[in-house]
Amino acid sequence: IGILRRVLEPEEHFLVTEGGLGILILGYDALALRPLDGRPVTVTGRFGFDGSEGTYIEAESVVPR
Repeated sequence: IGILRRVLEPEEHFLVTEGGLGILILGYDALALRPLDGRPVTVTGRFGFDGSEGTYIEAESVVPR
């Protein structure tokens, strides 16, 4: 649960938690995420971490709150 944020170059979407942690959202349709930019959302999926991407979630669903 957090606020969805979009970065334009390259186009990426992040879930920003209440604590300020940015979690990269992978594997979800970018066009579907655009209207949710700046809105509170709940994201479900598989979390992971790697050295180049940091913390990420392979999203199965992104639902506005």
